[in-house]
Amino acid sequence: MSIHVRGISKAFGTFQALDNVSLDVPQGTLLALLGPSGSGKTTLLRIIAGLEWPDSGRIEEDGADITDRHARQREVGFVFQHYALFRHMSVFENIAFGLRVRKAPKHEVDTKVNELLHLVRLDGLGGRKPAQLSGGQRQRVALARALAIRPKILLLDEPFGALDAKVRVELRQWLRRLHDEIGMTSVFVTHDQEEAFELADEVVVMNHGKIEQRGTPDEVFEHPATPFVMDFLGNVNVFHGRVEKGQAFWHGIPIDYPDYPHAQARPARVYLRPHELDIARTGAHASNGPATNDPAGTGSLPASVLRIARSGPIARISCRPDGSESELHVDLPADTTPQGSRVSPRP
Repeated sequence: MSIHVRGISKAFGTFQALDNVSLDVPQGTLLALLGPSGSGKTTLLRIIAGLEWPDSGRIEEDGADITDRHARQREVGFVFQHYALFRHMSVFENIAFGLRVRKAPKHEVDTKVNELLHLVRLDGLGGRKPAQLSGGQRQRVALARALAIRPKILLLDEPFGALDAKVRVELRQWLRRLHDEIGMTSVFVTHDQEEAFELADEVVVMNHGKIEQRGTPDEVFEHPATPFVMDFLGNVNVFHGRVEKGQAFWHGIPIDYPDYPHAQARPARVYLRPHELDIARTGAHASNGPATNDPAGTGSLPASVLRIARSGPIARISCRPDGSESELHVDLPADTTPQGSRVSPRP
């Protein structure tokens, strides 16, 4: 089933949570709503689920207007961040709950629950209580419970937010494989860009109740549509420069910018991600050949390395360009020792 969001607005008092948002989710798509706290992503998810009512606009499923339908009439499965399992019930009964509410025959309940226990890799654990399971196992029980009612749409609100880092990675890889198996239209909310990029077919970046950009993970990361998207998707160096004749100038260094071919120069902000910069040896620290004193216009500028912090396989290096009070940040492989103090954009 496809989902169509048409001009949805929602306010809570004076706070505008959603402002005329429109969005299409094609059948079988796994789509991520990505953004900071307060961006409107969870409100949008809850309106799609029928747990909140919009002030204006409508929600359609396969072209049918379902805006006024209650959640139980929308055939959606909802997975919460904190599991929301019934503590006094066994794993089996938690999964069976929706089926029993719908008066499904006992043999159908037994068959379906056992199928789901196998699907979510919890065979043999149906008799346990939620407190006897790990966080990752409990989240899989919550997912199985959502799937038990055979929903046409699966909605997940920060489904891995309560888990530690290692379990999050394992569970999202498992969820991606599960989605590929069942092919259900799914929407999940996250503020974690790594999670969104690893899981989703498409990413929708939200901010202040509006959609900033939508696209595949590669499109959104490689071609950010707005300064907010560029900044939100990781640390970014921002510089005031100029553009003219198909080039942007960063500390005097020319960078190709074909979007502005005009001869008249105009001020511009230049955004460079840390992994787009490199560091090379200069001066007395150089090990190959004499010291270099190339002018900045040749593609690099002198800078001093201030700090080096290792984060897994990445070395995060803080530098200060000569004659500047601002810092810039460079990411390099951790086994690549910074070789001095000349910084340049990667080709």
